[in-house]
Parts: sequence; structure tokens; C-alpha cells
Amino acid sequence: MLMMAFPFSKGFLILLSCSLILAEISIHPVIFLAGYMGTQLKYKLYRMNNAPFFCQRNLYTPRSLWLDAYQAFSPTRKVCWLHFMSLEYDQKTRKTSSPPGVQVIVPSMGDTGAIEYITPFPFHAKPAEYYINIIESLEKIGYSRGKTIFGAPYDWRKAPNEQEEIFHKLKSLVQDAYLKNGGKQVILFGHSMGGNFAYIFLRKQSLTWKKRFIRAIIFAGSPWGGNFKHMYDFLYQDDFPADLLPEFRVVERTFPSLAFLLPHERTWDNDVFIHTPSSEYTALNMDKFFEKIDNPKALDMWKDTRDLMDPFLHPEVDIYCVPGVGFNTPRSVTFFSDNDFFVPRSNIKRQTNFSEGDGFVNIESAVGCLKWFSHPDHRFYFKLLNTSHLGMLRNPDDVKFFTNLIHTLPQA
Repeated sequence: MLMMAFPFSKGFLILLSCSLILAEISIHPVIFLAGYMGTQLKYKLYRMNNAPFFCQRNLYTPRSLWLDAYQAFSPTRKVCWLHFMSLEYDQKTRKTSSPPGVQVIVPSMGDTGAIEYITPFPFHAKPAEYYINIIESLEKIGYSRGKTIFGAPYDWRKAPNEQEEIFHKLKSLVQDAYLKNGGKQVILFGHSMGGNFAYIFLRKQSLTWKKRFIRAIIFAGSPWGGNFKHMYDFLYQDDFPADLLPEFRVVERTFPSLAFLLPHERTWDNDVFIHTPSSEYTALNMDKFFEKIDNPKALDMWKDTRDLMDPFLHPEVDIYCVPGVGFNTPRSVTFFSDNDFFVPRSNIKRQTNFSEGDGFVNIESAVGCLKWFSHPDHRFYFKLLNTSHLGMLRNPDDVKFFTNLIHTLPQA
């Protein structure tokens, strides 16, 4: 072996850099939750009449929506695709919906195909890989899709406050996986925002239910206080994925999940993210930020979602928290003129500052899970991987680490 670990208090272990080996341990079923942009989506059209005149009006057979590269990168089809991807926010109901006539379809709960790649076949290129490498690695040691490996697809455009149906289906999936495997407890694995969804799901369940059905939760690169990158996304379109498809950023700003991932005061307090000669913008004055960029709907979505993880209590299961580090991660922007703020040009005088993280998630947010390290009844494991936000799901060494971690979890 060996898995080297040092106990600091009951229930708290820090995993040090080491090699894990496979052990003859009974298999616990695992359910994977994808993060932001990590689940494929499909759509239908029924008398859709508020898009450009050249867009299709009816489509009765489901077609790929996210990510349909054929439409997204076509000069003419892209316009219609962006309309189909967008959400409309109702400031009275505080909910979002697709444009009239557009029905977005989430793949079946339990299906892994929608989270293995972010694009459908035949666009299964390496840049589109998501959970495929970990799933295939687990299959090599005896796991199987539909028996011990499951996916939990959801509409990642929407924040957790609009996901009650998904949480209900996830609870049923956990119970079904438990029964299919002779009463073996289930491991939840959440990457990025998928970890936040898994956390909120667990908070909704009773302690009795969790003790019976849940073996542990693995958080891979999950942000616990939001990221500056998503604040930056409300300003510019020169970072991923808008650097590949700039028009997508305008649509992305209609997603409540983007607001959900904004910096939160629980982590950042009054740290400055945007500095101008006359103003500073922090997690404490996000309303001022949205007023400045004149986006009242985004302000409302932020108000709807900012406290969804509060109070930030222990999820009452064993926790394995694995952030990525070693990559420059956007941390703040400095403007040298008040007139340059929110000017959508790449040549304005601004300085983007970077700090530690995985390229997407700032380290300050990633280590928010450390708040839960000391608990009398539940184990806590923490390990920093020298890897990027998506690299942790793709790099062979990281895939091996997660495979072995899932397979060799201590018995409850």
C-alpha cells in the first residue's frame, strides 16, 4: 500500500501524497453528479414562434442541445441554438423557464451516458471528456454501469432552488442502488457544482435516512464560497467557454446557476474582486455590482440563490474533500479608469490578477470544506491534488487516485 494518514482528531484524517493500491473490498455503488456544463441536454420544439424567422418551429423528436457542436459552431444554426439554450426569468415567481415552445429534456436519472462526455456521439473527442475515464477505470476492477455505477443528470443551467424534482429522483436512485446491491451503502461523487448539489441534497435528508443509505460523499473540486471567475463572466467573454463561443456568454448570464456560483461572504467577507479608482466591489456589495452593470434580473437570481447552502452545517456523512491546486486562477480585476468598467472590449486598460486554485475554483473557496473536519461521528479526509479543474477527471494519475479512493473507502 500505502495510504498514509495521520489522525488530528476523531473523525479527521488528512491524506498525504501517496500511492493507493487496490484491495479486495466489497463494492459500494457510486452515483456521479456533474458540475456546471457537465450534463448533456436535449430539446423539443412545439410551435416555437419568438425566435428568428429562419429557426425551426416544431421538432417532435428529441435532439441534442448541450453540447451540440454541429449547431453551436454553425454561423446560421448557432443563432437558433443560443435561443433554445437561454432561460427566461420571471421576477414574480422567482423561477426560470425555457422560451415559449422550447422543451428542454434532462436524461433519465441513473444514466451515465449524459455525464461521460459533454457532447453526444460522434463528438466524443478528448476535450469533451467528463466522467468517462473514471467510469471506465472502475469497470476494469469490477464495477458496472446500471449495477454499481450510476449518473445523476440534471439541468445545470438552473440553481438548486429549482431542482426539487431532481432531488426527489436522486433520493429514489440512492434507494434503488442500495437495494440492487444487497443493502450496500451508496457513495455520492460530486465534481465542481455537482458537489454543491450533493451537499444540499444531503442536508434535505434525515439523519436516519443518511445512516442507512449513504456510505460517504466525495467532493472533487467543489467551490464552497463561489468563484471570482463567475463574477468575471458577467463582465467579459474572453475566458472559457466564451473564448471559444463568445455569443454563449450572453445566454449564460440568463442561468441562475451562474449567479449561484458567485463569491459568497461566508468565504470572502470584504475581499476586493473589482477595483476602480472610485469603487471596490466585494461579496458584501454584490447588489452594487449588478446595479453598475445594469442587470436587475441577475441581481434577483443572486438574491434567490446566494444562501442556498446556509446555514453551512455538516452534511452528517463521511466526507472526502479533494480540491485541485497549482494553476493560475482568476482572483480580481483592477481598472485604471472608471470609464473602462464593463466596457466589452478586450483592449481596455485593465489588469486581471491571479492566485492559487485549479484554474476555475479559487483555493479559498475549495478549502471551505475544512469547516467540517472535526465531527465526533463522521470521518473527514482532505487531499490537495496538483491538477486542474477538469484535469482531475482526465489525467491518468488523478483518475487512478479517484478510482482507488472509491474502491478502498474504509468500511462504515
